[in-house]
Amino acid sequence: MQGDTADDIERICYFVQDEDRLLDYWKTALGVTEESAIVPPAEKKHLFIDIDDVLVSRHGWGRTSFVVEGEYQNWRIAPRPYIPWFLSRLEPYYHLHAFTSSNSVYARNVLNRLPNTKLLKNVFTRDHCVLINREHYKIPRNVMSSLDGGAVWTREYEAANSVLFDNDPFYAEPDYRDNVVTAKVFKDYDNDDYLFRVLGLLKALAVQGNIQSSLRAWKEDWMAKGIVRQGYPGDFSDHV
Repeated sequence: MQGDTADDIERICYFVQDEDRLLDYWKTALGVTEESAIVPPAEKKHLFIDIDDVLVSRHGWGRTSFVVEGEYQNWRIAPRPYIPWFLSRLEPYYHLHAFTSSNSVYARNVLNRLPNTKLLKNVFTRDHCVLINREHYKIPRNVMSSLDGGAVWTREYEAANSVLFDNDPFYAEPDYRDNVVTAKVFKDYDNDDYLFRVLGLLKALAVQGNIQSSLRAWKEDWMAKGIVRQGYPGDFSDHV
Protein backbone atom coordinates (compact mmCIF):
# COMPACT_ATOMS: atom_id res chain seq x y z
CA MET A 1 0.00 0.00 0.00
CA GLN A 2 2.24 2.77 -1.36
CA GLY A 3 2.44 5.93 0.71
CA ASP A 4 1.40 4.36 4.00
CA THR A 5 3.47 5.20 7.04
CA ALA A 6 5.07 2.49 9.17
CA ASP A 7 2.35 3.03 11.80
CA ASP A 8 -0.37 2.70 9.15
CA ILE A 9 1.14 -0.54 7.86
CA GLU A 10 1.19 -1.93 11.40
CA ARG A 11 -2.55 -1.25 11.65
CA ILE A 12 -3.56 -3.14 8.50
CA CYS A 13 -5.90 -6.03 9.36
CA TYR A 14 -7.81 -8.71 7.49
CA PHE A 15 -11.57 -8.23 7.59
CA VAL A 16 -14.11 -11.00 7.17
CA GLN A 17 -16.15 -11.06 3.98
CA ASP A 18 -17.53 -14.61 4.25
CA GLU A 19 -17.65 -15.93 7.82
CA ASP A 20 -19.04 -19.36 6.90
CA ARG A 21 -16.18 -20.12 4.50
CA LEU A 22 -13.64 -18.74 6.96
CA LEU A 23 -14.78 -20.87 9.88
CA ASP A 24 -14.94 -23.98 7.68
CA TYR A 25 -11.47 -23.41 6.22
CA TRP A 26 -10.02 -26.23 8.31
CA LYS A 27 -11.74 -28.66 5.94
CA THR A 28 -9.72 -27.22 3.03
CA ALA A 29 -6.51 -26.89 5.03
CA LEU A 30 -6.52 -30.47 6.34
CA GLY A 31 -8.61 -32.26 3.73
CA VAL A 32 -11.04 -33.63 6.33
CA THR A 33 -14.78 -33.20 6.67
CA GLU A 34 -15.23 -34.01 10.35
CA GLU A 35 -13.75 -31.89 13.13
CA SER A 36 -13.36 -35.06 15.22
CA ALA A 37 -10.85 -36.33 12.63
CA ILE A 38 -8.27 -33.71 13.70
CA VAL A 39 -5.89 -35.69 15.92
CA PRO A 40 -4.18 -33.73 18.76
CA PRO A 41 -0.50 -32.94 18.15
CA ALA A 42 2.24 -34.85 19.96
CA GLU A 43 3.25 -31.58 21.65
CA LYS A 44 0.61 -29.03 22.58
CA LYS A 45 0.77 -25.51 21.20
CA HIS A 46 -0.12 -22.40 23.26
CA LEU A 47 -3.45 -20.58 22.90
CA PHE A 48 -3.84 -17.13 24.49
CA ILE A 49 -7.54 -16.22 24.85
CA ASP A 50 -8.70 -12.65 25.43
CA ILE A 51 -11.25 -12.35 28.23
CA ASP A 52 -13.19 -9.18 27.36
CA ASP A 53 -15.31 -9.27 24.18
CA VAL A 54 -14.19 -12.86 23.47
CA LEU A 55 -15.13 -14.97 26.50
CA VAL A 56 -17.42 -12.36 28.07
CA SER A 57 -19.23 -9.10 27.43
CA ARG A 58 -18.84 -6.39 30.07
CA HIS A 59 -22.26 -4.98 29.24
CA GLY A 60 -24.40 -8.04 29.85
CA TRP A 61 -28.06 -8.14 30.82
CA GLY A 62 -28.89 -11.73 29.90
CA ARG A 63 -30.18 -14.41 32.23
CA THR A 64 -26.64 -15.74 32.88
CA SER A 65 -25.04 -12.36 33.64
CA PHE A 66 -23.37 -11.55 36.97
CA VAL A 67 -21.70 -8.53 38.61
CA VAL A 68 -17.97 -8.36 39.38
CA GLU A 69 -15.73 -5.73 40.92
CA GLY A 70 -13.51 -3.78 38.54
CA GLU A 71 -10.74 -1.24 39.09
CA TYR A 72 -12.97 1.84 39.09
CA GLN A 73 -16.47 0.40 38.86
CA ASN A 74 -18.48 -2.81 38.93
CA TRP A 75 -19.28 -4.57 35.69
CA ARG A 76 -22.23 -6.74 34.71
CA ILE A 77 -20.61 -9.67 32.94
CA ALA A 78 -22.31 -11.94 30.42
CA PRO A 79 -20.44 -15.21 29.65
CA ARG A 80 -20.34 -16.32 26.04
CA PRO A 81 -22.22 -19.56 25.34
CA TYR A 82 -20.19 -22.79 25.02
CA ILE A 83 -17.22 -21.68 27.22
CA PRO A 84 -16.87 -24.98 29.18
CA TRP A 85 -17.27 -27.07 26.03
CA PHE A 86 -14.84 -24.84 24.10
CA LEU A 87 -12.08 -25.05 26.72
CA SER A 88 -12.44 -28.78 27.31
CA ARG A 89 -12.38 -29.58 23.58
CA LEU A 90 -9.25 -27.47 22.99
CA GLU A 91 -7.31 -28.64 26.05
CA PRO A 92 -5.86 -31.74 24.28
CA TYR A 93 -4.46 -29.42 21.57
CA TYR A 94 -3.21 -26.40 23.49
CA HIS A 95 -1.83 -25.14 26.75
CA LEU A 96 -4.63 -22.66 27.45
CA HIS A 97 -3.96 -19.17 28.80
CA ALA A 98 -6.21 -16.16 29.35
CA PHE A 99 -5.22 -12.51 29.06
CA THR A 100 -6.76 -9.09 29.57
CA SER A 101 -5.55 -5.49 29.68
CA SER A 102 -7.64 -5.07 32.84
CA ASN A 103 -6.17 -5.57 36.30
CA SER A 104 -5.66 -8.87 38.10
CA VAL A 105 -8.55 -8.37 40.56
CA TYR A 106 -11.02 -7.99 37.70
CA ALA A 107 -9.58 -10.98 35.83
CA ARG A 108 -9.71 -13.21 38.89
CA ASN A 109 -13.29 -12.17 39.73
CA VAL A 110 -14.47 -12.91 36.19
CA LEU A 111 -12.69 -16.23 35.75
CA ASN A 112 -13.81 -17.49 39.16
CA ARG A 113 -17.38 -17.25 37.91
CA LEU A 114 -16.81 -19.02 34.58
CA PRO A 115 -16.97 -22.81 34.20
CA ASN A 116 -13.94 -24.94 33.33
CA THR A 117 -11.43 -22.10 33.78
CA LYS A 118 -9.36 -24.50 35.88
CA LEU A 119 -8.07 -25.65 32.49
CA LEU A 120 -6.26 -22.31 32.09
CA LYS A 121 -2.56 -22.61 32.92
CA ASN A 122 -1.90 -18.87 33.24
CA VAL A 123 -3.77 -15.58 33.38
CA PHE A 124 -1.95 -12.52 32.07
CA THR A 125 -3.23 -9.07 33.06
CA ARG A 126 -2.30 -5.40 32.81
CA ASP A 127 0.72 -6.10 35.02
CA HIS A 128 2.26 -8.07 32.15
CA CYS A 129 1.46 -5.50 29.46
CA VAL A 130 3.25 -2.55 27.89
CA LEU A 131 1.45 0.81 27.76
CA ILE A 132 1.25 2.33 24.29
CA ASN A 133 -0.34 5.57 23.12
CA ARG A 134 -0.95 6.48 26.79
CA GLU A 135 -4.15 4.46 26.94
CA HIS A 136 -3.81 1.08 25.26
CA TYR A 137 -2.02 -2.00 26.52
CA LYS A 138 -0.10 -4.47 24.41
CA ILE A 139 0.93 -7.98 25.47
CA PRO A 140 4.71 -8.12 24.90
CA ARG A 141 6.45 -11.18 23.46
CA ASN A 142 8.46 -11.77 26.62
CA VAL A 143 5.29 -12.52 28.58
CA MET A 144 5.38 -15.96 27.05
CA SER A 145 8.84 -16.64 28.52
CA SER A 146 7.26 -17.44 31.88
CA LEU A 147 5.55 -20.46 30.32
CA ASP A 148 8.85 -22.28 29.97
CA GLY A 149 10.12 -22.21 33.52
CA GLY A 150 11.38 -18.65 33.20
CA ALA A 151 13.67 -19.39 30.26
CA VAL A 152 13.36 -16.85 27.47
CA TRP A 153 12.07 -18.44 24.29
CA THR A 154 13.47 -17.58 20.88
CA ARG A 155 11.18 -15.64 18.56
CA GLU A 156 11.01 -18.62 16.22
CA TYR A 157 9.78 -20.89 18.99
CA GLU A 158 7.11 -18.45 20.11
CA ALA A 159 5.90 -17.71 16.60
CA ALA A 160 5.80 -21.36 15.64
CA ASN A 161 3.81 -22.49 18.63
CA SER A 162 1.50 -19.69 19.78
CA VAL A 163 -1.97 -18.50 18.76
CA LEU A 164 -3.47 -15.25 20.03
CA PHE A 165 -7.29 -15.38 20.05
CA ASP A 166 -8.21 -11.72 20.40
CA ASN A 167 -10.85 -9.33 19.11
CA ASP A 168 -8.30 -6.71 18.02
CA PRO A 169 -5.03 -7.70 16.32
CA PHE A 170 -3.65 -4.16 16.55
CA TYR A 171 -2.68 -4.73 20.17
CA ALA A 172 -0.56 -7.78 19.41
CA GLU A 173 3.17 -7.27 18.96
CA PRO A 174 3.81 -6.43 15.26
CA ASP A 175 6.09 -9.46 14.88
CA TYR A 176 3.19 -11.67 15.97
CA ARG A 177 0.32 -10.13 13.99
CA ASP A 178 0.21 -13.29 11.90
CA ASN A 179 -0.30 -15.35 15.04
CA VAL A 180 -3.66 -13.67 15.68
CA VAL A 181 -6.99 -15.30 14.97
CA THR A 182 -9.26 -12.38 15.64
CA ALA A 183 -12.41 -13.41 17.43
CA LYS A 184 -15.83 -12.06 16.61
CA VAL A 185 -16.86 -9.62 19.33
CA PHE A 186 -19.41 -11.04 21.77
CA LYS A 187 -22.39 -8.74 22.29
CA ASP A 188 -24.36 -10.75 24.85
CA TYR A 189 -26.61 -12.73 22.54
CA ASP A 190 -28.03 -15.93 24.03
CA ASN A 191 -27.92 -17.56 20.58
CA ASP A 192 -24.23 -16.74 19.97
CA ASP A 193 -22.55 -19.92 18.66
CA TYR A 194 -19.18 -18.48 17.64
CA LEU A 195 -17.06 -20.57 20.04
CA PHE A 196 -18.80 -23.67 18.74
CA ARG A 197 -18.12 -22.71 15.11
CA VAL A 198 -14.49 -21.55 15.43
CA LEU A 199 -13.34 -24.73 17.20
CA GLY A 200 -12.37 -26.59 14.02
CA LEU A 201 -10.21 -23.71 12.78
CA LEU A 202 -8.29 -23.50 16.07
CA LYS A 203 -7.79 -27.27 16.19
CA ALA A 204 -6.49 -27.24 12.62
CA LEU A 205 -3.95 -24.57 13.56
CA ALA A 206 -2.74 -26.66 16.51
CA VAL A 207 -1.58 -29.45 14.20
CA GLN A 208 0.46 -27.16 11.93
CA GLY A 209 4.23 -27.42 12.15
CA ASN A 210 4.65 -23.64 12.31
CA ILE A 211 1.60 -21.65 13.31
CA GLN A 212 2.81 -18.26 12.15
CA SER A 213 3.88 -19.32 8.66
CA SER A 214 0.76 -21.49 8.25
CA LEU A 215 -1.62 -18.75 9.31
CA ARG A 216 0.17 -16.25 7.06
CA ALA A 217 -0.29 -18.61 4.10
CA TRP A 218 -3.93 -19.20 5.05
CA LYS A 219 -4.63 -15.46 5.12
CA GLU A 220 -3.09 -15.06 1.66
CA ASP A 221 -5.40 -17.83 0.43
CA TRP A 222 -8.38 -16.19 2.16
CA MET A 223 -7.54 -12.94 0.36
CA ALA A 224 -7.28 -14.67 -3.02
CA LYS A 225 -10.63 -16.41 -2.51
CA GLY A 226 -12.44 -13.30 -1.30
CA ILE A 227 -13.03 -14.71 2.17
CA VAL A 228 -11.31 -11.68 3.75
CA ARG A 229 -10.04 -8.29 2.60
CA GLN A 230 -7.48 -5.88 3.96
CA GLY A 231 -8.31 -2.64 5.73
CA TYR A 232 -7.82 -0.67 8.91
CA PRO A 233 -9.43 -1.09 12.36
CA GLY A 234 -12.86 0.50 12.33
CA ASP A 235 -13.44 -0.09 8.60
CA PHE A 236 -15.46 -3.26 9.17
CA SER A 237 -17.03 -5.06 12.09
CA ASP A 238 -15.24 -8.42 11.91
CA HIS A 239 -11.55 -8.95 11.24
CA VAL A 240 -8.98 -11.74 11.46
